[in-house]
Amino acid sequence: MATSRKRIACLVLTLLFSTSLCLGQEEETQRSLADEIRDLKERVETLEDEVARCDEDGQQWRFFWNRGLNFENGERSFTVKLTGKIHSDWALMAGDRSMDAHLDTMGEDLNDRVEFRRARITLSGRIYERYIFKGSYDFAHGNPEYKDVYVGVDRLCANSHVRIGYFKEPFSLESVTGEEALRFIERSLTQALAPSRNTGFGWNGNQCDGRIAWGVGSFYNTNAFGDGGSDGDLSATARLTCLPWYEGDGRLVHLGAACSRRGEDDIELGSGPEIHLAPDFVETVAIDMDHASLYGGEAGIVIGPFSAQSEYVRMDIDAPRGSNPTVWSYNVGASYFLTGENRRYDKTYGRFGRVVPESDFIDSERGTGAWEIAARCSRLDLDDRGILSGGVMSNYTVGVNWYLTPSIRVLSNYIHSHLDGVGSSRLFLVRFALLF
Repeated sequence: MATSRKRIACLVLTLLFSTSLCLGQEEETQRSLADEIRDLKERVETLEDEVARCDEDGQQWRFFWNRGLNFENGERSFTVKLTGKIHSDWALMAGDRSMDAHLDTMGEDLNDRVEFRRARITLSGRIYERYIFKGSYDFAHGNPEYKDVYVGVDRLCANSHVRIGYFKEPFSLESVTGEEALRFIERSLTQALAPSRNTGFGWNGNQCDGRIAWGVGSFYNTNAFGDGGSDGDLSATARLTCLPWYEGDGRLVHLGAACSRRGEDDIELGSGPEIHLAPDFVETVAIDMDHASLYGGEAGIVIGPFSAQSEYVRMDIDAPRGSNPTVWSYNVGASYFLTGENRRYDKTYGRFGRVVPESDFIDSERGTGAWEIAARCSRLDLDDRGILSGGVMSNYTVGVNWYLTPSIRVLSNYIHSHLDGVGSSRLFLVRFALLF
């Protein structure tokens, strides 16, 4: 009997011990699971903090369309923009007998032609907010050509920035104005004397809330790929503009002056009748020179839908021997928007900006787009009696422009070109332009 009680007591103790052991293991497992859950919560909180910091630091990129494909981070300290333009030109050209005979002696003629004037891709942007870059390449004429290829630093003293690379020299209102903002299909005859893109260093800025803009630079005279230059082939160029009257884009007066000291060994001057498809009507032989001095004056006015502008450019050539010739050119033009728009103004560079129609063509409100009529007179004199004989040409142009959207335009120009002492020609040009 006593033995049986002992056995029962041992069994009970064993069961109690096993139960307590199991309960202890279950509590330990629960504690382990609780620790793991707590660790997971901490990890989730850490990841959420890292994501929040990434958002605050602007590391999340976004992509959107705004006059081109744009990429930028949260703080916009890194921005990249991809744009392009396509210009398709169609020209009808005819000259009188004397003009045809003159061109025949030069091995040229006036035939109807078509071309892609521009087929351009541009990549530009900003790095670390202050460092700027741009690479623009044109594929319209077979081999790709550089247009603007530079790097620079923005937000310097006096609200200025510097650029190093291949870009336009600061000279002439027409020259620094982009093609998308021009009122006529081609720039005027004054561009035969004005410098364009070259490789060098430029410093631009504006003050007084953009009422005063300036640009200075030093450039080597280079080819379309930015190559070239020699010991005496360095030029210095400067331009200053102001807005003596400014009440917004629709009411302003623009005045400007520019000068350039050209260090070239020799120079050839020439121009066609403001149509890229036409041959040169006037041209000089290669002029041997030590250097040349360029002077330019410009003026513009915008009063609502009406605008006008004018430029004068003069070149004084210092020859190493003999007389020093002087050549000059001017243009005067005006335009009027039949649909009420006005030309916009870019204070950064002291120039006009692209047109934005008040309503796009066939939009949700059945808009007509913007319609503009324009007229221009220009003259180029490459004659200096007894010294230089390159010819004198005058152009008279009327145009009708249709802006379907801010990115799509159809432009038409009729040009009557007269070559002094030779004859006249009539030219009609239509351009279909896309900017994206």
